[in-house]
Amino acid sequence: MRARPREYEGGFTLLEMLAYITCLGMVLASVTFVFTTTSRLHAAGSQTMDRVRVTGDIRRVFLRDVREAQNVSSGVSTYMTGPNQLVLELPPPSQASGRRFVVYSMAKRPNRLDRIEFLQKPDTTFEPVQLTTFPLALEAMRVNYSTAQPRQVGIEIDVDRVGTRPIPAGYMRKAPVMYSMRGTLRTFARTPITAGGGMP
Repeated sequence: MRARPREYEGGFTLLEMLAYITCLGMVLASVTFVFTTTSRLHAAGSQTMDRVRVTGDIRRVFLRDVREAQNVSSGVSTYMTGPNQLVLELPPPSQASGRRFVVYSMAKRPNRLDRIEFLQKPDTTFEPVQLTTFPLALEAMRVNYSTAQPRQVGIEIDVDRVGTRPIPAGYMRKAPVMYSMRGTLRTFARTPITAGGGMP
């Protein structure tokens, strides 16, 4: 007796399987690329918005202090006005006697901009009454004022674009973003300004 031929059973050939796997791999690679790119763009956008928001806060507080300040002081406590540090004398608070100062200084480790407010006590010592640290990674800070026109006071800060994120291997570091803020004192300086801190 002759054996009956077997009927064809449904399934995929090896060639078809390889084609399907290749197509699936390409689709997954495309989806992964789009997801990674979108995540990076979202992170970069969020970081840029945070940087703009914080620098806006710094500008608002700094201009308020400069407009209120009576003069640029040579120093208070251990802080001295210089190329990267600024000391302003503010009017004394209404309910306290003594002098009031505010210091803009670049803190180390991590590099942040500090705003420190001091109040002079009756025994002529200085007491820090408020510390504000702005959450920006700085690379440099410069103080700009002119001894010829002491009413104009400004600071420049170089903000790191990477921030606190780790830098991947092979990543080309971008140049920092510079922000400049300049204001006018409400009165002329009553005391001499050390020339070392100013820029003509």
